[in-house]
Amino acid sequence: MSTTSQYHFVRHGEDVSLVMDSPRFRSRLTRFLTRLQETSPFYAERLLDAGVSPTDDPVEALGALPVTTKEEYRNTLYPEALKALDQRPFTADLSSGSTAHCVLRLNAPEDELAEQAVTETVFKRAGMRQGDHFVCLEVGVPEIYDFYFRAARHLGARQTTFLRLTSNYATSVAPLAGLRPNVVLTLPSLMVRAWPHIRSIWTPDTCPVRSFIHMGEALHPELKREIQEAWGCGVYSFYGTTEIGGMGGECDCANGCHFDPEQICPTLQEARPLGDGIYEGEVFLTTLHLHHQAMVKYQVGDVARLDDTPCPCGDPLPRLSFVERTNDSFILTGDKFRYAAILEGLKAVVPAVRFMSIGLEDASEERGNTLMTVSLPEELHGQADKIMEALKFHIFELDSAFHGGFVRFALEFLPPEKFDERKIRKVIDRRKHLGI
Repeated sequence: MSTTSQYHFVRHGEDVSLVMDSPRFRSRLTRFLTRLQETSPFYAERLLDAGVSPTDDPVEALGALPVTTKEEYRNTLYPEALKALDQRPFTADLSSGSTAHCVLRLNAPEDELAEQAVTETVFKRAGMRQGDHFVCLEVGVPEIYDFYFRAARHLGARQTTFLRLTSNYATSVAPLAGLRPNVVLTLPSLMVRAWPHIRSIWTPDTCPVRSFIHMGEALHPELKREIQEAWGCGVYSFYGTTEIGGMGGECDCANGCHFDPEQICPTLQEARPLGDGIYEGEVFLTTLHLHHQAMVKYQVGDVARLDDTPCPCGDPLPRLSFVERTNDSFILTGDKFRYAAILEGLKAVVPAVRFMSIGLEDASEERGNTLMTVSLPEELHGQADKIMEALKFHIFELDSAFHGGFVRFALEFLPPEKFDERKIRKVIDRRKHLGI
C-alpha cells in the first residue's frame, strides 16, 4: 500500500500497476474490458487466451493480459478501428517514427474530447490563463497543432500562433519577439537549436513568457535552468505519445507529470521499488479514456518512474517521470524511432540487412542537428548506395527529418566479429541534450 489511500500499487508477479482504490475505478475498468471484448476481436481473443473475463476481478484480469506491441497496434488495432468507424466521423493523427510506415491513430469525437480534456488539464497546471497568447514552435504541419490550439482556446486563450521552424533557426524564430507569447510549446531538440537565437530577446523583467512547455523528449537540466534564469518563467514537461495522446504534465514542484489513472492506467514491467509509493520500470499504458483504438498495456518504449507520494503542490494525482528510452529506440525532432522499425525499412530495400548498430551524436547546424551513423557488416559495402537511399527516402518520418535538415547519415562497414548479436548495442546515443 502506498502512502496515500486513494491509489495503490497492485503486483502481478514482478510487474506492478498503479490503480485507484475505489469501486468506481474497478467498475470503469470492468466496463472498459467488456467493451473491448465486444468490439475488438483482437482483445476478445486475448482475454480468452489469458483465461480471464471482464466479470472477473478487473485488476487481476489486467495483470493477466499480455503487452500490446507496436506491431500489433499497426497490423491489428488500426484496421479494427477503421472498420468500427465506417461511416462515422473521426479524426486521424499520424503515428511517429516508432513504426516504419505511416500509421494513423483514429479518434471518434468522444475520443478527441477525452484527449482534449487531458491536454487542458496539463495546460492549466502549467499556468495557462484566460487572455493568453499561445505559440507552438514546431517543424511539422500546422494542422497537427490545431488540437493544442483548440484546447488553449477552450481555456480562454485570446490568440494561438503556429511558428514553423526551419534549419535556418535565426530567421525562423525571429518573429517570436513581436509575437510576445505568454505560453510556448515546443520540443527540447528544437529548443536546443533555437535557444542561442532567442535567449536574449527579453530579460527576466521584460519577458512575456510565463510558461514554457516541452513535450516529446526529455529536457536537459542545463537547458531548463538557462530558460528559467534568462526568461524568468516556469518550465513544464508534458508527457504523452502519438498512439495514446497526452497523459500528464508537471506542476511547479517539477517532480513528475501528474496524471489520472482513471484515464490512463500504467503498468511497470519488472518494477523496482525505490521507496514507499515509488516504483521504476518499463511502462505499459492502458487507455481507459479512449473508445476506439483503445489499448491494454501498450508498450510505448519508455522506462518511467511512478510516484504516489504526496506532492507539495497539493494535487492528489500520482506522478510519472520519464527516466530513459528502452535501449532499442531514440528520439529525433519529437518522434520516437525504434531500432526494429529502421531495420524493417532497410530490409525492405536491401533484404540482406540482418542487423546493424545505430550511433547518434551532435553535429553542427551546417551539417544537420544530429549525425546518425549506421554500422553494418562489411559484406554489405556494395549496397551502400541503396542503404543510404532507404535512410533518406523510405523510412517514415526519418525521411522528413532528413529533408528538413535535422539529421544527416553516415555509413560504417565493420568486420563480422564486431557484430556479436549477444553483445552489440543496438542504439548508442551520445548527444548532449537527448542522450540522457
